[in-house]
Amino acid sequence: MDGAIILDCRRRYREEKPTIVTAADFDDFEAEQLFWHNYLRKEFNGPELILDRSLSDDCTAYAKTLIANKGKDTYNNSADYGQIVYKSMFPEHCSLHWTKLRRKYFEGMLEPYEKSIFTQMVWKNSSTFGIGAAKRADHNYYVVLRYKPRGNIANQYNANVPRKMRGRASSRSINHLTFFLALVLLHLLGKEERDC
Repeated sequence: MDGAIILDCRRRYREEKPTIVTAADFDDFEAEQLFWHNYLRKEFNGPELILDRSLSDDCTAYAKTLIANKGKDTYNNSADYGQIVYKSMFPEHCSLHWTKLRRKYFEGMLEPYEKSIFTQMVWKNSSTFGIGAAKRADHNYYVVLRYKPRGNIANQYNANVPRKMRGRASSRSINHLTFFLALVLLHLLGKEERDC
């Protein structure tokens, strides 16, 4: 049963990707990250994000700046966009990381910085999304994500962030596990396809 669900997620990614990505030149990394953002947003009745090429170019440039500045983040909280910076040897694991945040969010176990990542990702008023990555000498990547309009605005959380659903914890936990396993299998299947 779990295998069928995971394969169905992979099929849905392939089928839905062309309807989500609005320009032909977006690469698979951007498209897959956008797909999983929209998958989560849809679960919470949020509108889909649109991938913005110029915002992605800005993200890539900022990821390179982070490398040049040895990781010093100069993001200004008054900017007109929201930003998340992720560091990993595997930039495609962003979605896996956020899946864990999603589960912890509904269990009330997020650290403040983790909560701001999750809430920006699902913020209903954010409509466009950009993502870029740059590789460091130690083979880690900086992945920069930007959202417009920005999220995490005081006094707007109730209107923009999903609330915990009461009485559905057990089925929600099963859904979290299924979603996490689907992401792991997608990563492994994608790796096999690239190796062929």
